[in-house]
Amino acid sequence: MKHLTVLANTPVVIGYTVVLVIFLLLKRKYALAGFSTFVMALANGNNWLLKHIVQRPRPAVSHLVKATGYSFPSGHSAGSMSICLVLFVVVLILMNKGLLKRLLLIILPIIPFIIGMSRIYVHVHYPSDVLGGFIEAITYFLLGLLIFQSKLFKNNDK
Repeated sequence: MKHLTVLANTPVVIGYTVVLVIFLLLKRKYALAGFSTFVMALANGNNWLLKHIVQRPRPAVSHLVKATGYSFPSGHSAGSMSICLVLFVVVLILMNKGLLKRLLLIILPIIPFIIGMSRIYVHVHYPSDVLGGFIEAITYFLLGLLIFQSKLFKNNDK
């Protein structure tokens, strides 16, 4: 679990996002790049703001990994959920039918839950912190879909 939780560290999620957006821009999928940037920036930027508004301390037990700052909402949960939801849409739109596409559409929604459980397991978050991170990410994902839907789901993505 200590190794799994690292997959959603802030620099890692930022790295995934930058690589994804550059890939989409090179493919001239501007609406998908805008959607991805919007969701990731708002979900993860808002996380910092919410942490400083709520100021919930982390669990008062020995942590199995280093964690500083406030506990609610879980940034790892928000980051993993937002990137996996964005990737789900990218896979849905860009990939042709096939086994890999089906596997990704099954695996991507599971990853955030594994990350969320790892944050509880290593004692740096309460279950409500993880749930809060998920709700935050889903909210901005749905807002992004609402704003970008007309451009995302038509044949010409320019």
